[in-house]
This record gives sequence, structure tokens and C-alpha cells, in this order.
Amino acid sequence: MDLTAFQLSNEAEEGRWFSMDEKTRVKVRSDDSENYQKILRNTIDAYPNFRKLPRNTQGRVMSKAVATGLLIEWEHLEENGNEIECTTEEKIRICENYPSFRRYVQELASAAGNFRDNVERD
Repeated sequence: MDLTAFQLSNEAEEGRWFSMDEKTRVKVRSDDSENYQKILRNTIDAYPNFRKLPRNTQGRVMSKAVATGLLIEWEHLEENGNEIECTTEEKIRICENYPSFRRYVQELASAAGNFRDNVERD
């Protein structure tokens, strides 16, 4: 197998849309993207003892990194039947308050096959 098959597409940096249901979708970048790696480093570096922080504080720090580094945009995301505007503040709030959603975004971002040109997709 040619190793170039593992090269990431431009979507790794620019983001790719993923459908959540018939109308809701999220745009996520790869966790291998330079932009995300820089945001992650800067976010964690703001806490010199990150690994020693309480688990809930680590979660808030990671929520901010995911919200600002991986989650680019969404369409038709709702909370209690009300559509949520996609702003930086809302992305952070959603990632903090809905850890399962944050993990969903992280899973999309970490699946390298989601960001390769030569991978067949549904």
C-alpha cells in the first residue's frame, strides 16, 4: 500500500460537514489539523499543571479547545426545541454542558478516514 493514501485532505484544516439527522449537521476539522493543535497547545499551556487539575476543570479546558479548535459550525442544532445560534460562546457552553456532544465531535475529528481524499464515504 502506498503511504500517500494516508495523507489528509484540505478538509482536515477547513472542516467537513457531518449530518446528525435529516436537518442538523456539524462542521468539524481533524484533530490532526495544525490549527487545532495550536489551539489545544495554547489552551492547555494556560494551565501549567493541567494534568493535576480536578477532572471537571480539565473537562472545561478541553471543552474550550474542542469548541474553538474542532467545532467550526453547525446548522439547525436545537436545545429544548429552540435553535441555537452558532457563536464561540455557544460552542463553548454546549461542549461544557453536553459532554456526550463534545465526545461526538472529538470522535468525528479523530477518525482519520473522515479526512482522506481517497476514502469512500456514505
